[in-house]
Amino acid sequence: MKVVDVSEHNGQVDFGELRAAGVEGAIIRLGFGKNGLDSQFYNNINKAIESGMKVGVYHYSYALDEADAEIEAQFIINTLTQSGLTPERLELGVWHDMEDGDGYKERHGMPSNQTLTNISSVVINRLWQAGYNNAGLYASYDYIVNKLLMDQLGCDIWYAQYNYKMDWRDTRIKLWQYTMSENINGQLYDMSRTV
Repeated sequence: MKVVDVSEHNGQVDFGELRAAGVEGAIIRLGFGKNGLDSQFYNNINKAIESGMKVGVYHYSYALDEADAEIEAQFIINTLTQSGLTPERLELGVWHDMEDGDGYKERHGMPSNQTLTNISSVVINRLWQAGYNNAGLYASYDYIVNKLLMDQLGCDIWYAQYNYKMDWRDTRIKLWQYTMSENINGQLYDMSRTV
């Protein structure tokens, strides 16, 4: 199954157009950090559901320690609860996005590999405790191989590596984000496929 992931950075997304192009699922950015709600979250999740797509959500982490992770986890749970997005409605999961795409962690003192792993563990475990048994980790090849202690994380994985093949293999991988530039009717999208 082809799955798109979108955020406010994509502007107004035409989910009907994506469906017509063979995209069957969408993972929508819920937000970022301790309380940053993606400005297009409600619009995107509702339009994706209306289009008949299977949906999931992701949250971009800015946590630098376990205390931050607890706050981020509660923000995710509160937003999902207020939105009526039960685990059953989120067939494509709830994903903790662990990366440093904008250099925030680097600028504020990159946590140790153990702390990064603990942050992911805290968020995912809190989501599990709230009933979101389909919560897992989104991370790039670099984070999985060089930063996170993957033997300590027993969760599903959404794996990002922009390539024609996956260089890291694991039975926990459920989705593979293989490109961030799939052209659909002149628009570029991050695209994954189920594994």
